[in-house]
Amino acid sequence: MMNFYSANIFLEYGAYINLENMLNSIQAIYPNKKVQLKIDINEKAEKYLKNKVHLEMLLQISKELINNIFKHSNATYIKYEIKLDENMVLIINCKSDGASAIDYENIFKSKGGVLLLRVLVEANNGKLTYNYSNGILWSSVELEVD
Repeated sequence: MMNFYSANIFLEYGAYINLENMLNSIQAIYPNKKVQLKIDINEKAEKYLKNKVHLEMLLQISKELINNIFKHSNATYIKYEIKLDENMVLIINCKSDGASAIDYENIFKSKGGVLLLRVLVEANNGKLTYNYSNGILWSSVELEVD
């Protein structure tokens, strides 16, 4: 798993700032890649993520999703959405450009980060899905939370 980023969590700043800090730290590892990051977190998810354990889980999943985009694609943007729905399902949607059909196929052959990510998600009562079309990769994580 990708561990070369600042792992500091500052609960007083909320999920958005912590996520932005983590994403910027990942971006610093890849200085030649210029990727615009857009983060949206709904109010219900922001409240849920005030719990340190929940926030740590989100950041661990997020660092793998985002690092894989930087490492394996030629993305120019990442749109990252986090929401908690009415059924208490935490949904993480990640959309990025710059992927190829080969990149998409390699996701399912992964014996490293993606495999570990899938284990992490499933261990937290969740599911991880990927979709690809015309250079756009969508990653989605759904976690049943309490």
